[in-house]
Amino acid sequence: MDKIIKRIYIKALAVLESPAIITAGENLNTDKDINIDKKGNAVIQGTALAGIFRQYLAGSCKIKDEPPELKELFGNDHSRTADSTLSNIYISDSYITRPKIGKRDGVKLELFNKIAVDQSKYDYEILYPGQEFEIKIEVIIREKHEKYEQAFRNYLAQLLEGLKNSKISIGAKTSRGFGKIKIGENQSITVLDMNKKQDIETWINFDWKTFPSNTTLANLGTAVQHEQYITIETELLIEKTLMIRSYAQDPNEESDYRHITEEGKGIIPGTSWAGAFRHHIAKLLLDLNATDYEKIIEELFGYVDEKTKTARRSSIIFEESKITQAKSLYMTRVKIDRFTSGAYDSALFNEIPNIKGETKLTIKVRKDKEKYIGLIIMAIQDLKSGIMSLGGETSIGRGTFTATKDSKLKIDGEFRKRKGDRVPSTGCRAYNDGTGGIK
Repeated sequence: MDKIIKRIYIKALAVLESPAIITAGENLNTDKDINIDKKGNAVIQGTALAGIFRQYLAGSCKIKDEPPELKELFGNDHSRTADSTLSNIYISDSYITRPKIGKRDGVKLELFNKIAVDQSKYDYEILYPGQEFEIKIEVIIREKHEKYEQAFRNYLAQLLEGLKNSKISIGAKTSRGFGKIKIGENQSITVLDMNKKQDIETWINFDWKTFPSNTTLANLGTAVQHEQYITIETELLIEKTLMIRSYAQDPNEESDYRHITEEGKGIIPGTSWAGAFRHHIAKLLLDLNATDYEKIIEELFGYVDEKTKTARRSSIIFEESKITQAKSLYMTRVKIDRFTSGAYDSALFNEIPNIKGETKLTIKVRKDKEKYIGLIIMAIQDLKSGIMSLGGETSIGRGTFTATKDSKLKIDGEFRKRKGDRVPSTGCRAYNDGTGGIK
């Protein structure tokens, strides 16, 4: 008999730091609806959390190359071979009660001309940031895993540290800034020795709501942190106006559409940043005579091929940006025929663009793609110079940015060096020549 010798229980309160897309495969309200149970709670499935946590702990390793301790913790292969093992970590479903749900829309654009691909318009529901839910984890250690106990504890400590430092995201579109979560400083952690009568009694009467915490994160294990991304940050000023459309849902709304807001404050979604950078970097690659530009774009920004049912995850994360010190202005416009200079019939519309304001651009690039950082910096400099624009109605001057007084480029928290200076301690090359290693 494979006796259970230890049980570890962890409970932590998590908060959404950015909008999240936790879908259920339903499309009653939008093309992708939030997963809601019969009680009206938003559900984050434990199986989904387990996959996300495993991926974080594995780092850049593929499943087949994972350390044996990690395979034993999460289970090894589900193909029912002789080497298959059951998971020793159990993660409960999480619930957001009385969830605040919004709706966004998107469209797939052609690479160079920014024209919408036919039948590519879609919408989806989001969970607004600021909402809380509990993460509940149980780990069982059997006699045959006694040699892995410390490794299991170290992985749990690493996971909690990652959650404390906002390094883990859940749901869909995480590479576009969605689903960022964070836990607080106080977690309930208990380790039960199943050879002790008192601990057995605690387990028999165990209740997630009231279970006692008998240890701390520091005593649980040693967290060996790994950083998979290089972070690029810069401050920006909106030069004039910005319009990333959020269309009216109610016929009684004062405008046909307005710049997208969240809780009354203007934002720039990560999807909008990604689309603008994808388009501009593709043009830069052509200017650099890169013959393999399509491969590079797919490598950086990912792709989904509906015909072949293949996909590649983006190597760049664009976080959602908040706009401060901005104003809104109600405007009435009319569509004009370019040939006759007359107004189109029924072409009068109302809009509310974002006026001025400040924001911060945050981009995270996988370390194994650091050779392209110079290329990304070139695009950022074009953004600050007004050469690269963002959002809609750019043909009338919207969507341009300038640098602020404090808009020096930061790479992993350090200001970008001048040409010839030592680069930050990330091991990155080709920052200053702007080529990003392109040949």
